[in-house]
Amino acid sequence: MDSVGNVLLGVIAAALVAQAVATVALLVGARRAALGASARMDGLERELRSCLQRLSAVADDLSRVSERASRQLSEVETTIADVSQRVRRTGEAVERAASRPAGLVAAAVVFALARRYVARFAGQA
Repeated sequence: MDSVGNVLLGVIAAALVAQAVATVALLVGARRAALGASARMDGLERELRSCLQRLSAVADDLSRVSERASRQLSEVETTIADVSQRVRRTGEAVERAASRPAGLVAAAVVFALARRYVARFAGQA
């Protein structure tokens, strides 16, 4: 029985050595996988950082464009208000001139003179 006990102890020792080798191999593989994952995460972080910088630049550009468009819209609104006020004043002036008989006569004289002037220069050409 002494030899059977020694054989069993040898089998147990061999199993323990095999288990220790497997554990060390597993730890080495896990370490390599962790280093590879860490390298991939660093690369991904660099890519994300550059993407975020580009997005920040685009957002800044959009902000500037929006601000410029707002200023130009304000200028357009001011111009439209000015033009509409001038048109309204011109209409009122024409209405006042047309309501007076002398205004109609003066307008007819101006148009007649303008027609003669155009006809004279058209005949010379």
